[in-house]
Amino acid sequence: MPGSAISRAWHVRFSALTAIRLPEFFKQMHLNTIVVEDEAPARELLVDYVISNDHLNLGAVAKNGREALEKLNEHQYDLCFLDINLPFLTGLQVLEQLDYTPYVIFTTVYKEYAYDAFEVGAVDYLLKPISRERFDMAVERAYSQISSIATSNVTVRTDENPGILLQHKGVHHFVRIPDIVYLTANNKNTVIHTRSQDLEVNALIKDLHGRLPQSTFVRIHKKYVINLNYLDRMETEENGKFTIFLKNDDETILPAGTMYVRHLRDQMGM
Repeated sequence: MPGSAISRAWHVRFSALTAIRLPEFFKQMHLNTIVVEDEAPARELLVDYVISNDHLNLGAVAKNGREALEKLNEHQYDLCFLDINLPFLTGLQVLEQLDYTPYVIFTTVYKEYAYDAFEVGAVDYLLKPISRERFDMAVERAYSQISSIATSNVTVRTDENPGILLQHKGVHHFVRIPDIVYLTANNKNTVIHTRSQDLEVNALIKDLHGRLPQSTFVRIHKKYVINLNYLDRMETEENGKFTIFLKNDDETILPAGTMYVRHLRDQMGM
């Protein structure tokens, strides 16, 4: 895990241009949740908390890092309660090996891992023993972040001139969706790479991707989303890993996660 904050050359924040009301869907939404905890008493407590919370649905339980990695690769959960110190793989190692980054609430008895946890975009960091009040506060924070996709200050137009509206230093900017080549996750920010410039915005890549046309923008890695219109080719390396080549001016080359490649091939009929 990197020990220092990632430097940012420049930063653009999205500003709301229109008010968007929260749909009924999000008011009734249940987050499919996995609990990863090796100690039985703590695991049983978390399971009890999850089951009795109106926002959550218990989807799976894992007792060690290896089991957690298997279950998280089998299914993309909305929310993960993840212990940091686990047998076989630590919680941080589990996230490193995943092809995607779920919303994570870390649970641990150690305060010293908090910095690393928030560096990887953790929603919250709970110190054991975990009270019901503190658990509910973390869930509300996660629920708010996930449902914010509906109230995001990213304004996406899908009319005859589709694009993203944003405001920077009092000036309105319009980025055409066809000009977006790919997205890069940078902790809780996302870099939008267009044909002419790179803009770093204060939005999670999963939320921004969710507001773009799914038929055109495809996740290829936990850090990258590409516009299929700029896909040149995909190659398999000798080690079995995949590489994506884009047909933009920079001739960008990106790694692709195995799970995402399967989806990409299915979507393109490959």
